[in-house]
Amino acid sequence: MIYDRRGPTSILNHSRLLSSGGVIFGIHTSIDVAKERLLANGFKDIAIEAFNEAITYFPNELEFAKFLSDVPGNPDYTLPELKNELDIKIREHRIGGRLGIKEHKFIWKAVKP
Repeated sequence: MIYDRRGPTSILNHSRLLSSGGVIFGIHTSIDVAKERLLANGFKDIAIEAFNEAITYFPNELEFAKFLSDVPGNPDYTLPELKNELDIKIREHRIGGRLGIKEHKFIWKAVKP
């Protein structure tokens, strides 16, 4: 069994770590990206199921800024000079008075041949 909190890029290492016949499960926000990475790394019997919308809530604005900054292509929202842009993002992502991001998630399963 592999437990890895690295996110979708971790699929790249799993084929090296998992034994033949091993089963891997994961959660991703894109069916296409997950399937592409699993196929490219030799996994078979790929099954992907919609999990519906998931909301990730953040305990504070700094953690929210760090999350946004980690998304490829986004600027570093923790920088003081981006405070105004971060404030706009914060206003846009209030859900029931809390700071969160809605994402559609997919659960996937695959087997290493």
